[in-house]
Amino acid sequence: MISHRHGFAAMLLWCVAGAVAGADDPEADYARARAAFQAGDTAIAADVFAALAARHPDNADYLLGHGQALLATGHPAAAVDVLEQALALAPDYADVALVLANARRALVALEAADVADPALVQAGLVADLQQPPGPGPVTVTWGVESTRTERDDNWRDVVAGAEYAWSRRTRLGARAARSQRFDIKDTLYEVYGSVSLSPRLTLAGRGHYSPTQRVRLHYGGIGEASLVLGHGFVVSAGGGRLYYDNGPSDLATATLEHYFSAFRLAYTATVVQPRGGPWSPAHRWSAGWYYGEDSRFNLSGGFGEETDETVLGAALLRFDTWSAGFHGRHWLTSAFGFDYAAGYNGLESDRGDHLDRTAFYVGIVTRF
Repeated sequence: MISHRHGFAAMLLWCVAGAVAGADDPEADYARARAAFQAGDTAIAADVFAALAARHPDNADYLLGHGQALLATGHPAAAVDVLEQALALAPDYADVALVLANARRALVALEAADVADPALVQAGLVADLQQPPGPGPVTVTWGVESTRTERDDNWRDVVAGAEYAWSRRTRLGARAARSQRFDIKDTLYEVYGSVSLSPRLTLAGRGHYSPTQRVRLHYGGIGEASLVLGHGFVVSAGGGRLYYDNGPSDLATATLEHYFSAFRLAYTATVVQPRGGPWSPAHRWSAGWYYGEDSRFNLSGGFGEETDETVLGAALLRFDTWSAGFHGRHWLTSAFGFDYAAGYNGLESDRGDHLDRTAFYVGIVTRF
C-alpha cells in the first residue's frame, strides 16, 4: 500500500523516475505517481494515477493508486467507485480492501457532516460507524426508584436491563421492573430497539407486557421515526397503543430538538386518547448537556392534561398535570458508571382529586 512518508528519498525517486519515463511507459508513470504521493504532492499524483487508470482499467495497482489519491484529495465517493473496481479485479488484494474500507467510512462521515453538529455526533444521532464508547457492545443496568405521594404512600420499583449495541444508533435491549404500589406488587417487561437506515433517519420502537397488570398496563407498543434536518435540528414523530384492564389508550407524539456545541434543547408535544374519549394534550421542554465519554445531564419540565390509568381506577378522569425534574448518566470509568434522577409530578382533577408525587432514582450501569 502507498505510504505517506515524506523525505529526501521520496523526492529523489520522483526525480529519477521522471528522468527515465518514456512517452508510453506505464510502470515509469506509476513510479512517478508513487513518488509524488510519498512526497505529499497529491494533486500531481492524482493526475498521473487518473491517466494510468483510464489507459489500463484492468490493472488493480493503478486503480488502487487512483483510489487512494482521490481519497487523499477529498473525493471519497469517486474513490469508492474506483476501489470497488480494483477489488473486483483482485478480491484477495488486502491493500485494496483496507483503503476501500477507509473510503467508505470517509464517505459516510462526509454525508453525516452535511447535517451534523458535533453534539449530534456525541449524542449518537449521526455517527453510526463505530461501536459505542466503552469496552464492548453490552450494557447492563440495575436501579431502584422510590416515590412518595401526597397521601404518604410509598411506591418502589426495582429495574434491571440489558442492551446490545451494534453501533450508536442500532441497538436492542430489554428491561424488567418489579413494582410495589398501594401495597400491590406488579411486574412489567419491556423490549426496545432502534435501527439507523441512513445518516439522517433512525427508526425506533418499544413493546410492553405485564402478566399481572394490577397497576401497570397490560401490553402495548410505540414506534417512532427520527430525521436529522441539518444545522443541528432533529425532528421525531411516532405513536402507539397501550392496553389497560379497562381499555386501550392511543397516543401520538412529536419532538423538535436542536443540538449545539455540547448541548441539546427539545420540545415534545404528546396527545393521549383513552377508550375513545377526548384527546388530552401535554407539553414538555428539556435541556441536555453531553460531556466526557458518553456522560450526560438533562433538565425537564412540562404541563398539560393526563389520564392516568393507575390513578383511582378512573380511566375517564382527566387531570391537570405539571412536572419538573432532572436525570442523567455519569461514567466513572469506561466500563462503570451510575444513573440518577429526581422529579416532581403534580396532578389535580376537576372534582378536586390530588395526587402529587416526588420520585428519586439511582442505579448502576456497566458495559463490557
